[in-house]
Amino acid sequence: YTKEQIEDYQAGLAVSSITEYIMIREVDSVAVDYGFYKDIYHEFDSNPRVVLFVGIGYSEAQSFAVRFFKGHYDILAYTHSNQVSSSQVDTILFDMLLDAYDEVRDPDSDPDFRTSPTAAAKLLPVILMVKQQFSVSCMNK
Repeated sequence: YTKEQIEDYQAGLAVSSITEYIMIREVDSVAVDYGFYKDIYHEFDSNPRVVLFVGIGYSEAQSFAVRFFKGHYDILAYTHSNQVSSSQVDTILFDMLLDAYDEVRDPDSDPDFRTSPTAAAKLLPVILMVKQQFSVSCMNK
Protein backbone atom coordinates (compact mmCIF):
# COMPACT_ATOMS: atom_id res chain seq x y z
CA TYR A 1 0.00 0.00 0.00
CA THR A 2 1.09 3.55 -0.57
CA LYS A 3 1.83 5.84 2.35
CA GLU A 4 -1.36 7.77 1.54
CA GLN A 5 -3.48 4.59 1.59
CA ILE A 6 -2.02 3.60 4.95
CA GLU A 7 -2.71 7.05 6.38
CA ASP A 8 -6.29 6.94 5.07
CA TYR A 9 -6.77 3.52 6.66
CA GLN A 10 -5.41 4.77 9.98
CA ALA A 11 -7.69 7.80 9.78
CA GLY A 12 -10.64 5.42 9.30
CA LEU A 13 -9.56 3.47 12.39
CA ALA A 14 -9.37 6.70 14.39
CA VAL A 15 -12.86 7.78 13.23
CA SER A 16 -14.12 4.37 14.35
CA SER A 17 -12.45 4.85 17.76
CA ILE A 18 -10.16 1.88 17.17
CA THR A 19 -6.97 2.79 18.95
CA GLU A 20 -5.25 -0.55 19.39
CA TYR A 21 -4.08 -2.22 16.22
CA ILE A 22 -0.94 -3.52 14.60
CA MET A 23 0.01 -2.70 11.03
CA ILE A 24 1.95 -5.58 9.51
CA ARG A 25 3.75 -5.30 6.20
CA GLU A 26 3.18 -7.94 3.54
CA VAL A 27 6.83 -8.96 3.78
CA ASP A 28 6.40 -9.73 7.47
CA SER A 29 3.10 -11.53 6.99
CA VAL A 30 4.61 -13.86 4.38
CA ALA A 31 7.64 -14.52 6.58
CA VAL A 32 5.46 -15.27 9.60
CA ASP A 33 3.15 -17.48 7.53
CA TYR A 34 6.08 -19.46 6.15
CA GLY A 35 8.10 -19.71 9.33
CA PHE A 36 5.55 -20.13 12.11
CA TYR A 37 4.88 -23.86 11.90
CA LYS A 38 8.36 -24.68 10.67
CA ASP A 39 9.68 -23.08 13.85
CA ILE A 40 7.15 -24.96 16.01
CA TYR A 41 8.39 -28.22 14.47
CA HIS A 42 12.01 -27.18 15.16
CA GLU A 43 13.08 -27.01 11.52
CA PHE A 44 15.34 -24.02 12.26
CA ASP A 45 16.83 -25.23 15.57
CA SER A 46 20.16 -26.38 14.19
CA ASN A 47 19.84 -25.26 10.58
CA PRO A 48 18.99 -21.60 9.89
CA ARG A 49 17.56 -21.14 6.42
CA VAL A 50 17.48 -18.29 3.90
CA VAL A 51 14.38 -18.21 1.72
CA LEU A 52 13.74 -16.01 -1.30
CA PHE A 53 10.09 -15.03 -1.77
CA VAL A 54 8.93 -13.65 -5.12
CA GLY A 55 5.44 -12.34 -5.67
CA ILE A 56 4.04 -11.07 -8.94
CA GLY A 57 0.91 -9.06 -8.38
CA TYR A 58 -1.44 -7.39 -10.82
CA SER A 59 0.47 -4.09 -10.88
CA GLU A 60 3.95 -4.89 -9.53
CA ALA A 61 6.35 -7.58 -8.45
CA GLN A 62 8.24 -7.83 -5.22
CA SER A 63 10.92 -10.07 -3.84
CA PHE A 64 12.52 -10.44 -0.47
CA ALA A 65 15.08 -12.65 1.16
CA VAL A 66 14.48 -13.77 4.74
CA ARG A 67 16.78 -15.67 7.09
CA PHE A 68 14.94 -17.90 9.55
CA PHE A 69 16.48 -18.89 12.89
CA LYS A 70 15.03 -20.65 15.89
CA GLY A 71 12.37 -18.27 17.22
CA HIS A 72 12.91 -15.32 14.85
CA TYR A 73 13.63 -14.12 11.33
CA ASP A 74 15.56 -11.29 9.69
CA ILE A 75 14.54 -9.64 6.44
CA LEU A 76 17.82 -9.44 4.54
CA ALA A 77 16.64 -7.65 1.41
CA TYR A 78 13.47 -6.30 -0.14
CA THR A 79 12.78 -4.86 -3.56
CA HIS A 80 9.78 -4.17 -5.74
CA SER A 81 9.15 -2.96 -9.27
CA ASN A 82 6.18 -1.96 -11.35
CA GLN A 83 8.16 -3.04 -14.43
CA VAL A 84 6.99 -6.65 -13.91
CA SER A 85 3.38 -7.58 -13.17
CA SER A 86 0.74 -10.14 -13.99
CA SER A 87 -1.11 -7.57 -16.11
CA GLN A 88 2.01 -7.30 -18.26
CA VAL A 89 2.13 -11.11 -18.52
CA ASP A 90 -1.49 -11.01 -19.72
CA THR A 91 -0.50 -8.50 -22.40
CA ILE A 92 2.43 -10.65 -23.53
CA LEU A 93 0.21 -13.74 -23.73
CA PHE A 94 -2.42 -11.78 -25.63
CA ASP A 95 0.17 -10.53 -28.15
CA MET A 96 1.64 -14.02 -28.59
CA LEU A 97 -1.81 -15.47 -29.18
CA LEU A 98 -2.63 -12.75 -31.71
CA ASP A 99 0.68 -13.27 -33.53
CA ALA A 100 0.02 -17.02 -33.81
CA TYR A 101 -3.55 -16.34 -34.96
CA ASP A 102 -2.39 -13.79 -37.56
CA GLU A 103 -0.11 -16.40 -39.12
CA VAL A 104 -3.06 -18.68 -39.95
CA ARG A 105 -5.87 -16.13 -40.27
CA ASP A 106 -7.67 -15.76 -43.57
CA PRO A 107 -7.97 -11.96 -43.96
CA ASP A 108 -11.09 -12.34 -46.10
CA SER A 109 -13.14 -14.43 -43.68
CA ASP A 110 -11.57 -14.41 -40.19
CA PRO A 111 -11.98 -11.47 -37.80
CA ASP A 112 -9.02 -9.20 -37.06
CA PHE A 113 -8.71 -9.25 -33.28
CA ARG A 114 -6.31 -6.30 -33.33
CA THR A 115 -8.92 -3.92 -34.74
CA SER A 116 -12.10 -5.38 -33.24
CA PRO A 117 -12.49 -4.74 -29.49
CA THR A 118 -15.52 -7.05 -29.37
CA ALA A 119 -13.61 -9.94 -30.92
CA ALA A 120 -10.56 -9.22 -28.73
CA ALA A 121 -12.74 -9.26 -25.58
CA LYS A 122 -13.81 -12.79 -26.46
CA LEU A 123 -10.16 -13.85 -26.23
CA LEU A 124 -9.70 -12.68 -22.64
CA PRO A 125 -11.30 -15.76 -20.99
CA VAL A 126 -9.13 -18.00 -23.17
CA ILE A 127 -5.98 -16.11 -22.17
CA LEU A 128 -6.87 -16.32 -18.49
CA MET A 129 -7.53 -20.05 -18.82
CA VAL A 130 -4.17 -20.61 -20.56
CA LYS A 131 -2.42 -18.56 -17.89
CA GLN A 132 -4.06 -20.62 -15.14
CA GLN A 133 -3.14 -23.89 -16.84
CA PHE A 134 0.44 -22.69 -17.27
CA SER A 135 0.65 -21.70 -13.60
CA VAL A 136 -0.71 -25.08 -12.46
CA SER A 137 1.61 -27.03 -14.77
CA CYS A 138 4.62 -25.08 -13.47
CA MET A 139 3.63 -25.73 -9.87
CA ASN A 140 3.36 -29.48 -10.53
CA LYS A 141 6.92 -29.76 -11.83
